[in-house]
Amino acid sequence: MLVRDMDEPPQSPEPTNTPTYGPLWIRGLWLGLGFLFVALGLIGVLLPGLPTTPFLLLAAACFSKSSLRFYNMLLENRWFGQGIRDYRNGLGVPRRIKVFAIGMMWVFVSVAVFLVIPPDQILYRLIIAVAGVIGTIYVASLKTRQASPSPERPLPEVGEHREDTQPPPTKSARHLTPEDRR
Repeated sequence: MLVRDMDEPPQSPEPTNTPTYGPLWIRGLWLGLGFLFVALGLIGVLLPGLPTTPFLLLAAACFSKSSLRFYNMLLENRWFGQGIRDYRNGLGVPRRIKVFAIGMMWVFVSVAVFLVIPPDQILYRLIIAVAGVIGTIYVASLKTRQASPSPERPLPEVGEHREDTQPPPTKSARHLTPEDRR
């Protein structure tokens, strides 16, 4: 038995890269599900009617319970990472992304229903159309992130005042030079 001095605070264990969410087989299950959801999300990029965002959000949740390495890789991904972080932080989805997603969904639904599926296959056409409606309702129901001022916005003309501009930062006492302090 280990005896320690009662005046001494207990030592916390060293941080690890693997969360302690149960036995190894449970973490393996979460990891496998995470990779499955990433694969489905990537297929959803190319396949109409199969959403990408929900699968990547599910993958992030699975990786958070199995592997911080893959969780961080997903959140730092240059194409999907920012959107996942914003959604998980409750910021929502930008309006332009929602409009683009719904527009692309209906382009592919229309191509499938009117050009690919034969006219006598009414049931298949109906299934694809209903999937498009469900996808549209889902994307439209997501919280819309408020647009922030973009860095590409043109600067105001000389003498023009813009409401969203900040005054130039002043030097704090720590950053003042000896000449500034006099």
